[in-house]
Amino acid sequence: MSELDDQTKQVADAYWGQTPSGARPPVKDAHGLGAPPRAMTEAMRRYWLTETSNLFGLWVACAVLFTIGHVIAVAVTGNWTLPPVLPGLFIAASAFSGKARADHRRRVARVLTEGELTGAVVRDLRQVENRRMVTTYVTYRVEGTDRDVTLASVEQGFAFLQVGLRDEVLFLRSEPDIVVPTFMIA
Repeated sequence: MSELDDQTKQVADAYWGQTPSGARPPVKDAHGLGAPPRAMTEAMRRYWLTETSNLFGLWVACAVLFTIGHVIAVAVTGNWTLPPVLPGLFIAASAFSGKARADHRRRVARVLTEGELTGAVVRDLRQVENRRMVTTYVTYRVEGTDRDVTLASVEQGFAFLQVGLRDEVLFLRSEPDIVVPTFMIA
């Protein structure tokens, strides 16, 4: 295999933090997010909304439809003792899903606004193809910790990551199972 041409070598060295005089420290805060606490930007809000979505709306819609169906069934049959099993099930599912969504939104918003910029290495990367979309699972090992954090996303930006790549993420020690890649909120 031939050597790299000079221009490609300069770009690669700049990417990996090499200069002709030796290694230089990696760039911190490449996207200009600033030190915490930081204000929620529009890009952060978009990431926050997509990251914290769940089936809450579906459960509420099912609860409403099955409750209307139950009321109609009771009115038609005249049987007031008919147990509302399915409406109760969907109401419980929507309450549980709403609470889980609110908790996850609070935690992700806290990482976005109070998280420290730190490095993380991509440990594993896999893609699962469904009928209409590809879900990318990325496992990060955050510097200074001994646990891996896995993110699942349908965003196309994750497809450009490679195993072994050092990435800049937002991380909060009090929320050790949440990381936010800075390239997703820039």
